[in-house]
Amino acid sequence: MFSNRIGNNPNNILHKNLTLLRRLRDLRDSIAKKVFKEE
Repeated sequence: MFSNRIGNNPNNILHKNLTLLRRLRDLRDSIAKKVFKEE
């Protein structure tokens, strides 16, 4: 994994991190909506 990361384009790694953060944010928002509905 690390050897592959060294060969990758740093911008590509940054893009993957941003998409992952966006996915986590969407997941957190959906969980928050479910919690608020239950209350």
